[in-house]
Amino acid sequence: MADVFICHVEEDEAVAVALAGGLEAAGVTTWYYERDTDPGPSYLVQTGDAIDSCTAMILLISSVAISNPKQMRSEIFHGYERDKGLVPILVDVTLTEFQQGQPEWHRMAGPAAAVRVPESGISAIMDRLIRGLRSLGISVTAVATPPTPERGAAEQGGPRSGRRR
Repeated sequence: MADVFICHVEEDEAVAVALAGGLEAAGVTTWYYERDTDPGPSYLVQTGDAIDSCTAMILLISSVAISNPKQMRSEIFHGYERDKGLVPILVDVTLTEFQQGQPEWHRMAGPAAAVRVPESGISAIMDRLIRGLRSLGISVTAVATPPTPERGAAEQGGPRSGRRR
């Protein structure tokens, strides 16, 4: 399946899409809920299978994720139990807010360094993220490229979807 599973709450879909676009431009395959689940079969089975087959999981940690952890909890536990590399990306929170808001997730991520998305967007951290994924054994075939104009709104956080998973 995919090299990287992107774990996020639905309100962070735009960030997940921008992240996937940047990683895929660098040759990293990604899996995220909105694009990769099929209608009909259990999404729990589908996400479980995707986690089982990935090398690493990117955890998009935002204020919404911290305050409403139910959507991400089972995915993070599943990845931790399968010894996947957990890579925390801080969307709109500090490391201290993450540590205090979800200490259990923070402990599962272990010593993994977190990176914060700056106001300039995902492209500003893409090279660092690629280096980190390489260190986890993910083959990167190209250099990360800046987002295209159509991804620009998503990269800045863009409009939020009202859909629930």
